[in-house]
Amino acid sequence: MQVLGPHRFNPDIPIPAEATAIHGITDADVATCPKFGDAAAVEYMHFMQDCDLHGFNARRFDVLLIRTEFKRVGILNFPPLETAVVDSFKLFCLQERRDLTAAVEFYCGRSHEGAAHSALADAKASLEVLQGQLRHYPALPRDVAGLAALCAGQDITADGKFQWRGEVPVVAFGRHAGVPLAVMIEQHQDYLRWMSLQVGVFHDMLDNIT
Repeated sequence: MQVLGPHRFNPDIPIPAEATAIHGITDADVATCPKFGDAAAVEYMHFMQDCDLHGFNARRFDVLLIRTEFKRVGILNFPPLETAVVDSFKLFCLQERRDLTAAVEFYCGRSHEGAAHSALADAKASLEVLQGQLRHYPALPRDVAGLAALCAGQDITADGKFQWRGEVPVVAFGRHAGVPLAVMIEQHQDYLRWMSLQVGVFHDMLDNIT
């Protein structure tokens, strides 16, 4: 079996502190590492050619990240869309439900089958689930503001496409992920114009920033 890596590459941009806190890799750690340029990209492309892929949340993260990095160096549509991707997270979600019915069973010890999708029954069940979560997790905040802040995390907008990095608002999706909003205004106004056409995005964001 051929093995390639593990390798580290210099991303050519500062590594956010939030990312370092997760994986422990600093700018200094990759300062002398090669960039994912033509030679490395071609080597990895040949290695992955005709391979099936597997990972945890791979369909929504790893595969998209890989395609983006290949695209940056001019290699388009790799891995191909028809590549077989086995995603352990997807299988986990399929086999261990994460819906209201499953939450009622777990936190309340009763069945919600048959009542699911009745608006009133779902609303009552949601409150029961919250009460069950508060009993189950003593470390959870006991006030609405604390719970809401925990649910929001670093999100500025409800969809999480804009987030706080410390006190700096940044884009949190797509090819400009991690770029401060101030930089976007200076350098990528066309992208912001496109975003402004998305209903409610900027009104939501500005309300949260101000």
